[in-house]
Amino acid sequence: MSSLHNFLSGLDLRKIKHMLALAEHGSFCKAAEAMNITQPALSRSIQSLEDALGVRLFDRASRNIQLTPVGYLGIEAARQILASAAEFHRMVGHADLDEIGELKIGLGNVTSALFGPPLLRGFAERHPQLRLILQVDAPEKLYDMLLTERIDVVVGNTEAMPSFVEFDIDTVGSFQRGFFARAGHPLCEKEVLTTDDLAAYAVGATYPLPESVVKTIKNTYGFGSVDAFFRLRSNHYGALVDLMLNSDAVVFGSNIAYLRQFRAGEVVQLNVTPLFPADMPLTIASVAGRTISPTAPLIGSIIRESIAA
Repeated sequence: MSSLHNFLSGLDLRKIKHMLALAEHGSFCKAAEAMNITQPALSRSIQSLEDALGVRLFDRASRNIQLTPVGYLGIEAARQILASAAEFHRMVGHADLDEIGELKIGLGNVTSALFGPPLLRGFAERHPQLRLILQVDAPEKLYDMLLTERIDVVVGNTEAMPSFVEFDIDTVGSFQRGFFARAGHPLCEKEVLTTDDLAAYAVGATYPLPESVVKTIKNTYGFGSVDAFFRLRSNHYGALVDLMLNSDAVVFGSNIAYLRQFRAGEVVQLNVTPLFPADMPLTIASVAGRTISPTAPLIGSIIRESIAA
C-alpha cells in the first residue's frame, strides 16, 4: 500500500489543517499561534496524524521544521481535500433541501394528460434544481414500480393498490363515475335511461378497466361480459373525448377524464338507472415510512390548483 493511500485513508480535517499550517510556517510556535491553539496541542495533533498514517510528515531535526518526502507527497492532496470540504459545506450549508435530489412521479394515461403539464411547469418554476421524472404507465405497473423504489409516488386511484403494503395516501378529490355523452345527445332528452337505451348506440370505455370496476358494473347492470357491451375501448382518454364530442357514442368512465369538457357543458352525465354506485377517488400514494423528496407535497398543491381552475 502506497504512502499516499495511507495518507488519504487517515483523513482528519482538523489535523490536516494543522499539517498545512506547520508546513507553511515551518515552526510549531508560529503555526500554533496561527491556528489559535497551544504549541503542545499542535505537536500532539501532528504526532497523532503521523501515527495514524504510519509515516513521518515532518523532519524535526533542524530548527526550521521541514516536510519529509512523504509529507511533500501529501501536501497537495491535503490542500485539495480542504478545498473540497469547504465547497461541500458551502453547498450543504446554503442550499435549500428542496433543491437537492430527485422526485419520480407515476401517472396513468388520464392523470398524465391532465396533470403532467402543470406538474412540470410548477416544479420548474419553484424548484428548478430538482431532478423531476414523470413515469406514465398502467396503474398495476406503477404500483409495482413504487414497491420496488423505481418511483416515489403514484397519482391515481386506489383500485390497483396492493393490500399487503401500508401506504401514505393524500386524497385530492373524488370524481363521478357513470355514462357520459356530448351535450345535445338524443338520450339527453330522456329523464330516465337504462342500459338497453344505451345499447342502441356505440358504447365505449377505457381499456383495461380495473377488475373491481368490472365486478361492480356486472353486479349493477347484470352484464355477463363487459366486452359484449363496451364495443369501443381505448387507453387513450383523448380519443374517448373526441369520440363523445364528435359522434353519438356513449362512454363509461369518470368525469375527471373529461373534466374541462364536463365543466364547460360540452360533455354531460347521462341519467342511467341504476346510477353507478362508486365514485373514483384521486389519490397521491407513497409507501409508508419511506423517505422521499421534501418537495413531494407540492404534487398535491399543483393538482388541487389544476382541478379548481
